[in-house]
Amino acid sequence: MATLAAPATGARRAERLFYGGMAALVTVLVFLGFGPSYYLRPVFRPAQPLSRVLHVHGFVFTVWVALFVTQAALVSARRVDLHRRLGLFGAAWAALMIPVGAAAALHVAAAATGPLALELRRFLAVQAFDLGVFATLVGAGIVKRRDTQAHKRFLLLATLSLLPPAVARLPFPPDLPGGIVTIFLLCWLAVLPLVAFDLKTRGRIHRATLAGALLILLSIPARFLLAASDGWLRFASWLVARVS
Repeated sequence: MATLAAPATGARRAERLFYGGMAALVTVLVFLGFGPSYYLRPVFRPAQPLSRVLHVHGFVFTVWVALFVTQAALVSARRVDLHRRLGLFGAAWAALMIPVGAAAALHVAAAATGPLALELRRFLAVQAFDLGVFATLVGAGIVKRRDTQAHKRFLLLATLSLLPPAVARLPFPPDLPGGIVTIFLLCWLAVLPLVAFDLKTRGRIHRATLAGALLILLSIPARFLLAASDGWLRFASWLVARVS
């Protein structure tokens, strides 16, 4: 019995360390990316206050990161009972993030003028995909809540899908080859530790990892193709006019 218990204990410890490490990675990237423009704005940009819509957006999305970190810590501490209770709140919070994220994107696009206004209307397609991918992965995590391994992976992938706005604010060179597309691809690399973890602990890639990783990857070219279309620009312009 002892020989069977030891590998199981080691696997649980490896899992706790992995998800704890990924939660720490997400936290660091979000803080570094949004530090100057949000968390430390009074220091870096004291003369540029944020609108109420963007304050709400920043708060709501920050709470999601805090929830993800807390949930990983609860599992690590073996408080699965609290993890499940908090999960109900997390599901409701994720639903709140969709309209809040859409409102913030439309607010910024509607406030822009000149050439930037056109660019931001096209970029709404990218943001729509961000929210859609996040919602799909969270939804899959909720559906698979009784399948612990799939549930964990879908929610980690959902959180990783939110990284591009934070990573885009890191000090990349202005002439970065590929621009914003490269940043999305760099963010996708955050999925690879999960792939490596699966291969090391399971000997194969978990189906949830594969499905989520492919969804995120395939959504990258799809969102930019949509953004470049004239049909999207007409729709985005109509939408912005409705909220202006």
